[in-house]
Amino acid sequence: MKFCPINNLAARKVLAAVKSLLRSEKNDDTYAMIESYVNCREQGFALCSQDDKKVAFSEFRRSDEIVVYFGKRTDFAFNTNIPSDEVYEKANFYTPLQIKSAAKFIAEYLRN
Repeated sequence: MKFCPINNLAARKVLAAVKSLLRSEKNDDTYAMIESYVNCREQGFALCSQDDKKVAFSEFRRSDEIVVYFGKRTDFAFNTNIPSDEVYEKANFYTPLQIKSAAKFIAEYLRN
């Protein structure tokens, strides 16, 4: 039996899907760093690519939707990964059933 906090269950599912997508690429020696993303009710993960692209994702604070914030590493706070106002405005939202869609967006954003 595995235990995990309910407040980041959606983020854990998205992270697992992103890992699966990125690991499926053959002959790819790039990497992404995994960090926590903490902003009150939004508890999730942040991924940063080698070329300084960063994505933070979690369950949105006002709904069950999955929210994905994306930008450059410098667009996020150093210790919490809270995005800047500009990044907040361009966030992507996915229904709880669209885990694969959120993961696909994140993987493609970090790759390109």
